[in-house]
Amino acid sequence: MTFLHSDTFAQQARHPDYPNGFSRQRKLPLTSLIACMLRSMSKSVQVELDQFFASCQHQPGLSHYVSEQAFAQARQTVSLRLYRAE
Repeated sequence: MTFLHSDTFAQQARHPDYPNGFSRQRKLPLTSLIACMLRSMSKSVQVELDQFFASCQHQPGLSHYVSEQAFAQARQTVSLRLYRAE
């Protein structure tokens, strides 16, 4: 779990076209993005995001914390190297 919060992981996760990706503290940090992407999504992206962040914040019900557009934009900055099994 410590590795996910390390600078080494952030450097490996950045897409080459986005060298500054995930360098600032945002609502959707890299670790949350990866955790959300690993969940099996069976509903709409926005509903899945709302449920994910509600569970992270220990809130009952849905919480509109991150938009679908923000998720899509952040997902673009993740390198495909993370998706390949090495």
